[in-house]
Amino acid sequence: RLAKTLVKLQLSEFIETPADLRLDGKSVGTLTSSVTTPENEVLGLGFVKVPVAIPEQLLTAGDHSIPLRITELAGVPPPLLQNTTA
Repeated sequence: RLAKTLVKLQLSEFIETPADLRLDGKSVGTLTSSVTTPENEVLGLGFVKVPVAIPEQLLTAGDHSIPLRITELAGVPPPLLQNTTA
């Protein structure tokens, strides 16, 4: 049984990693890396629980509840998600 999957994230501001990812105040994963692009966009990678791994899902990160959104699944989607992302 797959517990978590890797997702690409867009953050509203840079945050040090690792950081807790939350949905409605509940921990759903971990932000594992983040970077600011030359265009001043903040992107990240993280692992989230499979039911939360939905593009456009809004989450928060860290102690200061930095807003972010899942932009897409990273890599090959797990079998449980292949039909829902097509």
